[in-house]
Formats: sequence, structure tokens, C-alpha cells
Amino acid sequence: MPIAPNAPVWIVQIGTLPGSNPPSCDPAIDLSAPATDGGSLRQALSDYEASRSPEDLARLPVKRNQHLVRFEVKPLVPAALRFAREAPGEAMRAHRCFLCVCHAIKDADGNDLRAEDFGPVKDLGRGMRQASDEWLDHVLGLYGNDAIFEVATVAFERADAGPRALRPFALPRGRMLPL
Repeated sequence: MPIAPNAPVWIVQIGTLPGSNPPSCDPAIDLSAPATDGGSLRQALSDYEASRSPEDLARLPVKRNQHLVRFEVKPLVPAALRFAREAPGEAMRAHRCFLCVCHAIKDADGNDLRAEDFGPVKDLGRGMRQASDEWLDHVLGLYGNDAIFEVATVAFERADAGPRALRPFALPRGRMLPL
């Protein structure tokens, strides 16, 4: 089922850098358990990578007494897409994209983190809203640049694929699934 064109998608970080030990994906994912539907965890991770759907997310096993960190990813409006893609370098493109699409996070303790709590979210017109650098610094400090890149990749791929795409997502370049 396609994601509604104007609706945000809430994602968890599943990508990891090759050779990371422990893997840099969300630490609440139980990488030693089968998928919750009894199937292969590798297949469940792959399905979630492609769809980012709540149904595929529900197949990922979570360690006892832990919770996944969820990142809100709003659709990139055309002005924000241009703004992000104009940036020099991959990291700056990802940071600009993140500031335009992720204004809320539900942390592992169930707390809501909101961009407006760390500085103004500016309305730049044409549907584009940009969070502050303080928000970016806070998220980088908590979750690292890998999380920023994964959120940005989801946003860029969603914008590129268009609203009718069923499974448009992949991990950022250089990242892999943890299994």
C-alpha cells in the first residue's frame, strides 16, 4: 500500500556501517531473534528497508524492556528538495534535508522530542519549514550522523519515487543491514 502523499512516515534506524560492532542500527532491535511472524529476521529487515511500513516494522523483534527510537519523516516539498540538493557535499545535503523533514522524534524512553523545543522552526514559504541548527546538533549528539543520513535518504527516495511508489526505499550509500 503506498504511503499517503502528504503524510509523514515514522521510521526506525536499521542501517549500519559495515564492520560496526555492535551494529549502528537501533540498539533495541533484537538481532538474535527471529522476526515476530516466525520468519527470517534478514527478510523482515529487508522488507522494512524497502517499504518503511508499520506492518513490516511490526515484524522486527525488539529486546525486552526496550523501545525503538522513531523518527518522523515528512514529505519533501519541491522547495525543500531544491534547497537540500543545492548544498555542496553529501553531508550538507543530508543535514539540510533532515532539517526540513524531521521535526519530531519519539525516543527510546517514549519521550517526544520536538524541533521547536531547540529553536525556531522557520516557515520559509511554499510549504517549506526548516528546523534550527540546535535541533540538528541535539539529534547528532544523541543518534549520530548515520541516523541523519538514513532519515534524509528516506526523504529523498520518497520524493524521487513519487506518491504511487509501493516500496521505494533503500539504505544510504555505504550502509547495510545488520545481518
